[in-house]
Amino acid sequence: MRQADDPVSECIVEGAELGFLGLALHNRRRNRVNGRVVRGAENQVTVKVSQSFGNCPKYIQKRIFAPSELQEKKSPVRAEIRSAFSAEDLHMIEQVDTFFIASIAARPGENAKRGVDVSHRGGKPGFVKATPDGRLIIPDFAGNNHFNTLGNIHETGKAGLLFLDFKTGDILQATGAATLLWPEESEWNYGGAERYLVFDVEQVVRRDSTFPLGWYYIDASPFIPDGGPWLKV
Repeated sequence: MRQADDPVSECIVEGAELGFLGLALHNRRRNRVNGRVVRGAENQVTVKVSQSFGNCPKYIQKRIFAPSELQEKKSPVRAEIRSAFSAEDLHMIEQVDTFFIASIAARPGENAKRGVDVSHRGGKPGFVKATPDGRLIIPDFAGNNHFNTLGNIHETGKAGLLFLDFKTGDILQATGAATLLWPEESEWNYGGAERYLVFDVEQVVRRDSTFPLGWYYIDASPFIPDGGPWLKV
């Protein structure tokens, strides 16, 4: 069932482009599906698939479903919508080992529509850097060389991020401007990074105690570089 304060809900209408990520945390499998809504209802959405492809298992932290692991579970609170990250938001962001990233791609043609894609990023806790002015700097490690996400960001300069606290069910969604930097262009350095994503937030939606599933952490991805801490060049 759709949640009224979920910013995605109002976007699920006939003709809308959607991106999906199937992420099996217990065995590190990942698949992406992109398509267009052909029929939408309160509890069901029909999507015509335009793309579907598997991704490598790199940087997926292994977790298993465990309802008892959802600690400090409280009743969901009303969404907070802001134009900047709070100190609490930034603290949450700098603790994560996993987050999700969405991008858009403008299709050529007179009646161009924007395609949507979503993927995942993983690293050691602290691999997402929050600067004093609220900007996020994210290292990009060697991947499958598809460059779907980075290619879209290079063309559009936009991204959406979702951070999830697996223990409390808190969700933080952010949209804003995104740029790519090569290591020699960045004032910050993180070991193993081939490039950096710089994110300037435009809107934040925080929904505490919203994610209903608990997960038990097993171990970190063996592919994560021995990077960190962040060093200023």
